[in-house]
Amino acid sequence: MRFHTLARMFSVRNIALMAFVMLCSATQAQKSSAKISNLGGFDNKDYHFGVQLSYNTSDFFVRRNFDPSFQDSILSLQNINQPGFNIAIIASLNLSKNFSIRFIPGISPKERILRYSFLTPDGRSLNYDKTVSSFFIDIPLNLKYRTDRINNFAAYVIAGGQLSRDMASQEKVNNERAGLEDQVVKIEQIDWLLNAGGGFDFFMPYFKFGIELKMEYGLRNILIQDNTRFSSPLQSLYSRNFVLSLTFEG
Repeated sequence: MRFHTLARMFSVRNIALMAFVMLCSATQAQKSSAKISNLGGFDNKDYHFGVQLSYNTSDFFVRRNFDPSFQDSILSLQNINQPGFNIAIIASLNLSKNFSIRFIPGISPKERILRYSFLTPDGRSLNYDKTVSSFFIDIPLNLKYRTDRINNFAAYVIAGGQLSRDMASQEKVNNERAGLEDQVVKIEQIDWLLNAGGGFDFFMPYFKFGIELKMEYGLRNILIQDNTRFSSPLQSLYSRNFVLSLTFEG
């Protein structure tokens, strides 16, 4: 099974449950061990920096428009997620031993596909794939809660918000002058998202390495309704991203 297919099986509930299990396991384990061997002074820093490299899968949460005045007979509308990547810089401010605020600006190219199937007057099906390509500058701000260290290991959960600006936005494209093959599904340039997830920190001899899973959900309808054959069947589009990250902090 392809990895980005597995991504659709995750939800905020799954990640919250996984993070809760991480924290419970770590809390129980820390009672039996308090030895710290790597980066012993790391938690004494007021702030630190790092980089984050991520794999993502992106799609939309789609609401259909069942307006009977829509003349074309649409047989199906599929929302197909696509793989992408993120690169970001981490700036972390420690509020206490267990809580920190993390500012992680970065870039994230994304592609999402809407697959349409229309019924023609002669009974055939007419199919179109409309790719929504974006190049986002992401500005997230997260609160991180981390367990006490267990030797060189700790678990954590994160939650926060994110502003994303699409630098490859096609919101000003004039679809009226384009044929069906060239028409695009237009989305807003600015998006606001909530994100939540969890992960593990591993304290290495010279840096802290982390593995993180999180979901990002859009808060606003980013569809631009211009009454084309491809936007008319849609009522709303909300962003939905699944992100697997590796972090390197020093």
